[in-house]
Amino acid sequence: MMRSLQALTRSLAAAAALAAAARAQDTTQVSVDDAGDPGNSSSGSEGVEIVVENAGTVLVFFSSYASDLVPNDLGGKKDLFLRDVTNGTTARVVMGLTCPRSLYHASSCTPRDE
Repeated sequence: MMRSLQALTRSLAAAAALAAAARAQDTTQVSVDDAGDPGNSSSGSEGVEIVVENAGTVLVFFSSYASDLVPNDLGGKKDLFLRDVTNGTTARVVMGLTCPRSLYHASSCTPRDE
């Protein structure tokens, strides 16, 4: 599973680089729940931040310690989330990531075996 997550991350990073080069620079807070309310803890300051644009849909992968972005989040651990900016939805993709603080790219993050 870790290899497939890393392969997905590399593919998304490549797509994000292409999308970033093609779009205007806008700033939108994505660490929010489905109602648009911001999370209750830090998000996206390290680890995973990937933007994918395709056919008018904007998807953002980010990491967060927030426990209120999705229902039934136990909190206290960094999770990987997907925010569909176009449709206004947030989903948890991976629960519990480990990302060394000295590394700032998604390939350094791995799911915890918890």
